[in-house]
Amino acid sequence: SAHTQHRRSIAVKFLKGISNPNLELPNIQNVEMHDFHVFPIFAQRREDFVEHMKVENIAVGHHYPTRLWQLDFLNVHNDIRRDAFEHAEKVVRSEVSLPIFPLMTTNEVNRVIAACNSFVATT
Repeated sequence: SAHTQHRRSIAVKFLKGISNPNLELPNIQNVEMHDFHVFPIFAQRREDFVEHMKVENIAVGHHYPTRLWQLDFLNVHNDIRRDAFEHAEKVVRSEVSLPIFPLMTTNEVNRVIAACNSFVATT
């Protein structure tokens, strides 16, 4: 659909335009295989990044807040090792979803890119 194509074009702009050592972008092999309903990135200091984006007046999300071993349907298995979900733990700690929607303008995309690139993680 036209909406999917527009989200894909936004994702390509994010992938090409965001360059910040404090942010890790998703490793997308084939843009045409994704619908990009969500555009997740990983921030070394997520809370600082979220605050930075708030100051820039850009709403971001957090789509994966629960650790796998905390989900009720997995909790019935007492033998689940918490360290068995290394990638899931990274996602819970650092994932932030950037705004991406079919009616997003070029100016809005450029603002998101500029805000991401201007983020400085403090220690």
